[in-house]
Amino acid sequence: MAVKHHRSTLSKHLGWYDPDVINVEAELRKKFAARIKTATDPIEVLRAHCFSQCITGLKSLTRAFTKADKDDSGTLDFREFQRVLIRTGLDLDEKLIRKAFSQVDTNSDGIVSFEETTAALRPPVASHRLELVQRVFLKLDKDRSGYITLDDLCGVYNAKKHPKYLNGEWSEDRVTMEFIKTFDASRDGKISEDEFRDYYVALSASIDNDAYFDLIMRQAWNL
Repeated sequence: MAVKHHRSTLSKHLGWYDPDVINVEAELRKKFAARIKTATDPIEVLRAHCFSQCITGLKSLTRAFTKADKDDSGTLDFREFQRVLIRTGLDLDEKLIRKAFSQVDTNSDGIVSFEETTAALRPPVASHRLELVQRVFLKLDKDRSGYITLDDLCGVYNAKKHPKYLNGEWSEDRVTMEFIKTFDASRDGKISEDEFRDYYVALSASIDNDAYFDLIMRQAWNL
């Protein structure tokens, strides 16, 4: 059941669905929701709140961070940092947010960068899992541009099995672009390696067994 469960979720990304199997993303939200009650470290609490909402919690933060960074400096002060969290539904106790901000602000200069923030909030993941995710990205990035594009996914992503293609509502390109949006935090119509990694790092947090994670990644992407 467990193998079918996780395989089903990645199969959904490739264009087919199994409505009878619990979605692994729901399991992820459930796990992080439970951690909210037990976590004591401010960063861990913030991470738990972030991913208890959705698997793409970091993607939501990325978009909110970009909007808050009016001067394109790539950094935020505490109040801007707090507003970013509120905009993504994380209206938490100010004392907790200050402690988390201080942990991210390692040089104590009163500002944090986007890279520092996402690195702190990204769930821990084993190096061999990261290597597997990188292998998949390199396979999909056919032209070695550093991005997965619509053209790269041709022949890999099976849009023709998507329900909205089957009922004539969406074209193949529309289905594929909707798939890209699952990862695309910057909304530039393509998937960077960081965006791809962040998605699967979050997904990895819901899969305890290394063999299952390895199996579903290899079968989903034909490694």
